[in-house]
Amino acid sequence: MSDFGFGMWAGTAVNDTSSVVAAGYSYSEKAGGLATIVKLTRALMIVPVCLIFALLMAREKANSGAGFNFRKIFPWFILWFVIASIVNTTGVLPEPLSQPLGSCGKFAIVMAMTAIGLNTRLGELVKHGLRPIFLGLCCWAAVACMSLLVQYLIGII
Repeated sequence: MSDFGFGMWAGTAVNDTSSVVAAGYSYSEKAGGLATIVKLTRALMIVPVCLIFALLMAREKANSGAGFNFRKIFPWFILWFVIASIVNTTGVLPEPLSQPLGSCGKFAIVMAMTAIGLNTRLGELVKHGLRPIFLGLCCWAAVACMSLLVQYLIGII
């Protein structure tokens, strides 16, 4: 598979951003860069999707006569993510400040992933049955295969 093909596949088929970066760069520098761009583009699509669903919910609540508060349903972390991306991209922050903030962000992601791992109890997962695990596996396989199929159909691989 070409660097381009692998980067596209990793960026679309792998769910976690840090895993996308690791997978892409373990293949090649070019694949890593492309995988990261594809994944971040996917992540940015959360913004319009959340806005659309928030507006649909607002309309539904208004039609039913129930009270509605946009502030309560909109995931505000998305707005802060977009603002941070714009600030970093435009160069508003000087490099001596931007680089340490980026390192702090990476550290925070590592700590969050560690916390998730430390709070995961395999026994609890098995106790609730293997169906949820099997569903997750099936969803992952469907996304991975669909990514490869789309690339095949458009001539990337």
